[in-house]
Formats: sequence, C-alpha cells, structure tokens
Amino acid sequence: FEKLRAPKKLLVGPWSHTYPNSSHCGPRIDIHRELLRWWDHWLKGVDNGVEKEPAVQIYEQHFEEPLADRTHIAGSWRMADALPADPAQIFYVNGDALQGDTPVQQHAASVPYLPAACRNGGLWDAGVAFTLPGDQRADSALAINSANQALKTDLCIFGNPSFSLFISADVEVVPVAARLLDIAPDGTTVLVTKGLINATRRNGMDKPLALVPGEITKVAFHMEATAWRFTKGHRIGLSVNGSDFPNVWPTPQAGHLTLHWGPEHPSQIALPVWDGGSDPAFAFQPSPDPPRATGSGQTPWQVVHDVLEDRYRLVLDGLGEMVVSQRDPARAWINAQKAATVAWPGLDVRSEASGSLSSDEHTFTLQLSLHVYANDQLHFHKSWSYSTPRNLL
Repeated sequence: FEKLRAPKKLLVGPWSHTYPNSSHCGPRIDIHRELLRWWDHWLKGVDNGVEKEPAVQIYEQHFEEPLADRTHIAGSWRMADALPADPAQIFYVNGDALQGDTPVQQHAASVPYLPAACRNGGLWDAGVAFTLPGDQRADSALAINSANQALKTDLCIFGNPSFSLFISADVEVVPVAARLLDIAPDGTTVLVTKGLINATRRNGMDKPLALVPGEITKVAFHMEATAWRFTKGHRIGLSVNGSDFPNVWPTPQAGHLTLHWGPEHPSQIALPVWDGGSDPAFAFQPSPDPPRATGSGQTPWQVVHDVLEDRYRLVLDGLGEMVVSQRDPARAWINAQKAATVAWPGLDVRSEASGSLSSDEHTFTLQLSLHVYANDQLHFHKSWSYSTPRNLL
C-alpha cells in the first residue's frame, strides 16, 4: 500500500479466511457494494465520492472476553488518510517487567521447549469453522512472561509489532515464539498478535545456521499485523517460549530456551503506535448474507492429552488429526482425509483422498493416496510418497 502511486484504498476488517460479507467473525459488511463503488468511479467515471473518502479504513480491535466461537469482534472502525508514520515505541524486557529504559543489570530466564505448551492461540483459518484464540493464561504458565505497569491512558497500535530477543539454548535447533498480550485488571489475558521463527533461520529463511549450545545470539522477527487499542488500566504483556500448537511443526530437539536481558543484551519489542485515526466518515452497509457457521456445539476442535506418553492430539471433526510429543518433538504426524461426491444420470462418482505428513529426527515423509469410484466400482487409484531431509527444521 505504501509503494502504490495510483489511486488506492486499504480496507481491513477482523474477518476470517473468507469474504467480509460471510465471515463468521463480524462485523460483516456488504463488500460487493464497496467493490462496485470503487470500480464504478475508476472504471466508469461515476461521481460517487469514493475518491474523497479516507484512504485507510481499518477495524481497530478492543479487549473482550476471549471466546473462541464469538461471532462479533469488539472494536470500532477508524479512518485515516495514510498509514501511521510515527516511530515505533520500544519496550525492554527486564524480568517480569516491560519498561521504556534499558535494564541496568544482566539477567536470564529459561523455559523448556514443549511443542504443545501453547494450545489456545487459535488455528490458522484455512476455511475451517471457529478458529479464534482463547484465554492465554494457561499458555503463559509455560513461558517467560513480562508486562508493563497498568496504562494511564489508552495506547493504539496499527501495523506489525516486532521483537528483538537475545536467546541461547542447550540444543542446536529451537523455535522462538513471541506473543503480544492484553492483560485486564482481573487477569484475563487475550492474544493481540504473535510471531514465531525457527532460530536457525535468524540470518534468513534460506540461510539455515545451527545454534551453538550456550552461545547468546540475537533473534529478530515481526509479529502478524494488527490494529489494537490497549485501554487505560490494562497492561501490555509479552510471553516467550517455542510453541504455537497446532499451527507450527515442532523442531526436532528437546531442550531449553533461555532469554537474556540487560545493557549488553537489550531484549525488546517494538510497537507500531499511532493516534488511533479519526471517527468513520460514513457507515458501511451491513452484509445481506448470513454468516458462516462457527461449528460450536459440534465439538470439531479438541485437544486430547495422552498423559502416559505426554503426547497432544488435535482432532478436527471429520478432517483429521495432528499429534506432537512433549518428550520427543522430532516425532510428529498429521493424518487427514477428504471425500467428495458428484452425480449425473446413471453415474455416481466418489473420490476419497487421504494424506499424512510425519517426521523423525532427520526426515519429513509425505504420503498421499487417491481413490475414485464410479457407481461404487474402483475406477482410478494412485499413491505418492516423498521424503526430504529436515535441514534444521
């Protein structure tokens, strides 16, 4: 958006991985009306005033009870003529505190790498039903946590927060996950945004470099973009470990992640602060379409813990499962299946596809299978199998 020199508009809402008129996360708007207004003006020359509206139209999210199947996201529409240009506000880690100044003493804290330590961060929404994050307190219990003092005034951010953390590990491969949190006075903790990087990719995704156990190194990366208002009385939190289950495949080595802070190792986060924009110049038309179903009541999202073997199993109803081991993170797998049918006069066709991805310490293995039936008789079958080295993944 910043690089475009042609007429442009940025319209961003809290929608799931679908169009804004049918997302189960609202507020849902009539997106077709917005698209037609834009094209009518710039392609047909219709004088509808769209070129006079603020170029940036963003839904700013607010704190609310973190229910995974909620269908309306708390917040408000904000508008501006351009993206925020203010410098990022830096918060330094100082033990359990986030502060504006660099700490004066060196310290460190460690946490074990547990692939399923964080299970409430939501699902990457590839069109499944409800996917929103839940309360983060259980996830923070297995992480290194810092927070600032209660805010005296509201603080708004818009863009990509980032983190620059000094870490070490007792293994060659470990992921670094950073979660930005909004902590209410009663302790309820909600996920604002998150970022995760395999520390072996600290110099670039195409430049894998093993960690030297015990050696301190800087790992810097961005979090996912957001627009959020931290309200007066709330605290800004940072939670660091190596987990985002089930969105991220485990790295292969069990070990410990250590976070360092102080004058020599100024671990920090940078927040893209802005003035919050202006009140909307107009109201969007609500969507005429019904929302997608959340799936609530059908129990499609389960995390099952095998206490004996300390394995966690994600079960998505009718779609498949993902399994990770807290003891041996190298061994993980996903199984999935899908069936589809279509019928014509005299011909019923059914396809059944299955796939699995698994790993051990050295290798990823992908297996796929497809069966096609015509009138319940096998018409076609093919299987694929492929293995590739992990290469520090």
